[in-house]
Amino acid sequence: MLSLPAGTLAFALVPDATETAWFHALAKTAQAICFFRERIAFVDETGMPIKGNPRGSTLFLFGAPPDIVARFHRTMAAYGWTYGPVLTR
Repeated sequence: MLSLPAGTLAFALVPDATETAWFHALAKTAQAICFFRERIAFVDETGMPIKGNPRGSTLFLFGAPPDIVARFHRTMAAYGWTYGPVLTR
């Protein structure tokens, strides 16, 4: 289980490894999740694209107040499918 100091807002950008225990542990404690529609294109330290991202990515949100959770859903819906409590949109 993820443990954060009170009042800490955190994001975790991870590979889609839904078959792993760590992914399930994050999913069980996240306030909201975004499964990206497309693979994320990463860049190196010089800004050049890194080729060959072999899998999709998931963004987890932790420690957010209700207004931030709602904003996460509104914003991230443009990039993928969001899951988690939708308090207000």
